[in-house]
Amino acid sequence: MPRDERSRTSEPPHRASILTRVRTAYYGYPLRTRLFAGLGVVTVLAVAARLLSLPVLTTVTAAAAALLVFAALMRSSDAVATALISIAWLVLAYALFLIPVSVADSGALLLLPLLPLLVSLAATRITAFPVWHTTLLALLVALITGLGTALAGMLAESTPGALGVLCAFGGAGLALLWRVLAAYRLRRTMSDLGAPPPAHGDGIRG
Repeated sequence: MPRDERSRTSEPPHRASILTRVRTAYYGYPLRTRLFAGLGVVTVLAVAARLLSLPVLTTVTAAAAALLVFAALMRSSDAVATALISIAWLVLAYALFLIPVSVADSGALLLLPLLPLLVSLAATRITAFPVWHTTLLALLVALITGLGTALAGMLAESTPGALGVLCAFGGAGLALLWRVLAAYRLRRTMSDLGAPPPAHGDGIRG
């Protein structure tokens, strides 16, 4: 037997990485089972925090964030980046919006968690660019627009601080619209050059 054939036959079979095996096991359970398992984990941690006299809201929020990052890791590295950006933005935005938003208008801050969720879902539809990049861009525009409006209203004492939160949604929408137009122009340019259109899928990647 030739030497190169002996070396090929003696090589151990290729084994999937640990992350791949974990992902395979994770997707082996139906979505409903995974959702109930996540809800059970959060509930157990909330009860434990209550018994140990720990802040329940903080515990639940941290547990939900950790589960979100884990679920993103099971999908792709792009999803992990998007989840981390969304969580970091939410913490920063909530801390900054507490400055101009009065106690009477603080209920508007409950809308903030919806913004990164809606933005990331919309970003998955703009396949010409990475999802995390579109999410980061839209959320930065939202933060600048919303916080600027809230601070201006606080200084002028003529507009409610909650208006800044609503303007944040508007700023994110405009940023996403600009991203859609940029993706359209990019696809037209690539088509004129005879090149395949760019696509940044969100499949499972290591």
